[in-house]
Amino acid sequence: MAWQSKLAAALMRWLPEIPADAVLLPETTADILVQPKPALYLSKTALATADTALMALMQETAHLGRLSLELIAHAAQIPSWKLYDDAAAEIELQNGHEAPSSLPTTDDLYRVYIKGVYGELLNFMGRFRQPLTAQQKIWWNSIPIVVMHLMDAVKDANELQRNMARFLHSDDDQAKKRYQDLRRHLKDLLREALHLWRPQHYSAAAWAQYLHTWEAHNQAFIYDFRQQVLDAIAAGQINGWLGGSMLNDLSCLVRITRSLDKAMAFTDKHGELILPQYIEIIYHLTQEPKHQQAISVRQS
Repeated sequence: MAWQSKLAAALMRWLPEIPADAVLLPETTADILVQPKPALYLSKTALATADTALMALMQETAHLGRLSLELIAHAAQIPSWKLYDDAAAEIELQNGHEAPSSLPTTDDLYRVYIKGVYGELLNFMGRFRQPLTAQQKIWWNSIPIVVMHLMDAVKDANELQRNMARFLHSDDDQAKKRYQDLRRHLKDLLREALHLWRPQHYSAAAWAQYLHTWEAHNQAFIYDFRQQVLDAIAAGQINGWLGGSMLNDLSCLVRITRSLDKAMAFTDKHGELILPQYIEIIYHLTQEPKHQQAISVRQS
């Protein structure tokens, strides 16, 4: 876009930079900040023009996306660094890497690290008074919708955390195994989603393939997990009460992945995906051009 190249030099002077592999949320309750963390990109300077305001909102949406994915990982007791570290990604998650009492709750993480950013983003949009072009309006109006889907995923993660903390540390081998399966699947999906929220450039074809693979992998897991739980109840390995909890938490996972899918697959009136356009522009403004990278969902 024409405005993209015009703004590059000016924006680079005031846009903060988050390393692509930086962990944004604390791993233990002792490390949680006392005061809510503010937004990174929504400065008064950014309100000067439609271009700078829109760029700031795109950056903040990408930032909020990474925060949301890390919070969902915390709900399943997945250390945030495992989402970024490719070498460690295949290492099996160990039960009890932290005692449940030392892990941050999603409530605390949301209150300190996400709620303020979400509120500032909406306030920033409310303060903006400059005219927008037709294309800018499409992108401007899409941002709160993408963010709404992220917040839906965060809300469901809060519900999921309760049983994850309980059954991953349970002496019941059947319960522990099922919740390990849920956690492993969620880890894989979050790792792949994170690749799209970080400032890298992907082709439209790679995005389309990613979303297709995401859905196929997720649907296969949902079917297999549900059937395994029902078979375990029929075999007397678990009772209906425990099986019901597992199926309810599977529903939480379904809603989380569905919300993330809606955020990533939100389209404009021409059917073009919105989020990859954000990330592509952010990429070109914050990094030197690199070769396009392929996206693949690891099957486990």
